[in-house]
Parts: sequence; structure tokens; C-alpha cells
Amino acid sequence: MSSSLFTIIDNDGAVATAASNDSVFDPLLSPHAYPYGTDAGPQNLLQQQQATANTKTIGILLIDHGSKREESNQHLHFIAQTYEASIIQRDATTAMVRAAHMEIAEPNILTSLRNMIINDKVTEIVCVPYFLSPGKHSTVDVPNLIAEAKLSLEEEGLLHHDENDGGGFVNILTSQALGTQLEFMLGGVDELVNLTLKDGVDN
Repeated sequence: MSSSLFTIIDNDGAVATAASNDSVFDPLLSPHAYPYGTDAGPQNLLQQQQATANTKTIGILLIDHGSKREESNQHLHFIAQTYEASIIQRDATTAMVRAAHMEIAEPNILTSLRNMIINDKVTEIVCVPYFLSPGKHSTVDVPNLIAEAKLSLEEEGLLHHDENDGGGFVNILTSQALGTQLEFMLGGVDELVNLTLKDGVDN
């Protein structure tokens, strides 16, 4: 069985270092160091950090304007599914990627956030305005709707994890609009131009 070192201060104020068995209770340690009880021994800081990281579930919400054309709305959901699959393949980790619409179509922002918290059990959400330009929708309307949704979720008591889920607060963040990533956008435009010239087809 491995041993660990802890510091003891004696009555004279002298500091001594002693070896302790992992199964020995150390009253100088925080109770959080014994997540599985004192009989199981203390869990080191790295293990605690890894356990915390492993319990974090990231959610990503793509938000577009919404359209009367159902094919357009479904396209965003397809992008969300494709992005989620690429994250799993690239990082070997799980991230829940969902889609929402600012108006006209369902699901709206509040409904999607609520579903991600209740059904997907996410602990942190990044909302991404899926707009090509940093206009009023992406800089004002969408952030306002997210803020209103957060207030509603707070009133519903959904932003706080219960003890069984490790406690804590669901953090909801908002990124800049997709179109602000100029380098990637120009790369996409360049690719479209090259493909169109190569095919010689007017789309």
C-alpha cells in the first residue's frame, strides 16, 4: 500500500514530516479529501481534479434566426449533429451539441436550454450565434433572449445541480457570432469560389 507525507506541528512549534498510510485518517485534511469516507483514505488533489473534470458535461447550443422553410431549420440541426460527432472523433470526449432558433421556428432558445439541462445533464453551456455578421440579431437580440432564458431557468430552479449531480451551478456562456471568425469565413468563401469554378455550374 502506498504512503503519503503530511506535516505535523508539535507543541513546541517545530515542524516534522511523517509518513502516513493512505488509509489513516488525517484530521488536518479537509473533509473533501475523503469523498468515499475516512475508511477509504484520502483522495489526492490530482484525483479530485480529475474526478471534477470527468463530471463536467459541456453543452453547445447553435442559434440561428429561424425560418418558415423547414429545410433551413433542419439544416442547423444536421450541423449540430455533425459537429457533435466530429468532437467525439477528434477529442474522444462527449459534448452535447444542439440547435435552437431565435424566432419563427421551434425549438426556441429557452426550450433548448431547458432540455439540455434536464435531459442532457450538462453542467456548462456555450451558446453560439450562428450568424454571418455581428448585426443586431447576434449582438443584441440573441444575448437578450439568452439572458431572459437564464432568468426563467433560475426561477424554475434548474441552474443549480442537486447533491446527486455533484452540486454546483450551470454556467451559460455566449460566444461571438460565427461570422466574426474572419480567417475561417474567408477560407469557406475561397473554397466555394474554387468549387464553383471547377464545376462550372451556376447554383
